[in-house]
Amino acid sequence: MLRAIGGQKGYTLIEIIIVIVILGIIGGISFQVVAYGVEAFKKSSARKDLYDQGRLALERMTRELRDAKELVECSDKSITFNKQHPSLDGVEEIRFWLDDSNTLWRVRNPSTTPFSDRLASNVNTFQVGNENCGSPSGISVDASDSATADETTGITIANYTVAGSDRLMLVGVSIMNDAADGDPAGPGEQVSSIKWNGTDLEIVGFKLTTDIDDGRIEIWKLVAPSTGTGNVVITFNRQITQEAVAGVVTFTGVDQTTPLGAFASDADDDTSVATLNITSATDEVVFAVISSEYEALTKSSGQTEHWNEFFQNTGGAGGTDAGASPTVAMSWSLPGSDNHWAIGGVSIKPSGSGGGSGPAGSVVSLELTLEDPNESDNRVSMRTMVNMRNVP
Repeated sequence: MLRAIGGQKGYTLIEIIIVIVILGIIGGISFQVVAYGVEAFKKSSARKDLYDQGRLALERMTRELRDAKELVECSDKSITFNKQHPSLDGVEEIRFWLDDSNTLWRVRNPSTTPFSDRLASNVNTFQVGNENCGSPSGISVDASDSATADETTGITIANYTVAGSDRLMLVGVSIMNDAADGDPAGPGEQVSSIKWNGTDLEIVGFKLTTDIDDGRIEIWKLVAPSTGTGNVVITFNRQITQEAVAGVVTFTGVDQTTPLGAFASDADDDTSVATLNITSATDEVVFAVISSEYEALTKSSGQTEHWNEFFQNTGGAGGTDAGASPTVAMSWSLPGSDNHWAIGGVSIKPSGSGGGSGPAGSVVSLELTLEDPNESDNRVSMRTMVNMRNVP
């Protein structure tokens, strides 16, 4: 209502306040509408990015699987196959797999000298379907643990629990055997015995670094260790002058008569990558242990690491990977130029028939789910079927 004040008409203070309040409400509603629209646009854009990543990854995998000549390995989240190289007169091995950081990879030559290409990020699930798909083998890791020590006569990994059936215990030890070179007292610092709850383990193999006083790895085994909780007690032949790293892994589903393949080992100085090719089959699992002087260790993609310790001047790590024919490359990178390393490993054989690989079944289903890392409810799923026309 307009009021006459001093011969002029105007609004009262109350009317002005009411108008301001109304305008504020309208402005707030308008802001919410605009903000919702912006948020919807961002979500839609992120969803399109996820869809584009997944579509391109599926197209790449489909194109290559159509030309597969042999299905090497098939599990619920990876597939390995041989295909004819488009320009070279030969066959190359290709693996598609999803790692623990939700990245989908294409790996060329996974069994020899791997070269990895990233196909997609933010992949929540990658499912492979085929009549041969299952776990890569009947072998599973039941438990693992590790410990470090220096200037000591032994290491104990306490309160370790063993369970399951068809069991195998493997212990890996990495020693900075500084007193080995020209040692008048004997063969240098090494493990003299390992016991699980009082039962002796048996040595599988060992390897010294190129300069024999720069490092040593040992692998010990115990088939069918007793179940329960107890201590893994590692005793050295004398007090070591520097450091040692020890790890234990127990497996289930292992052949109890011939649990391991042949021990393999290698050593070198001043290289950026330490690699060991271990002979295996597609239904097996490979296990490797490494020791390094002065350098921390970083595992290669595809491997499962069960321990990795850098203690003072000594690095020690142990890990596994799915078996493949004819070999699997286990490798760790070392950052510096002044490093000395030794590595050893074996393949582990499954009990029974294992499974998860073979030529039969030419149709493969691939399913991807990608998830926005900032919005867990924003995800896309897609699936396709591929006929591997060259696989019988």
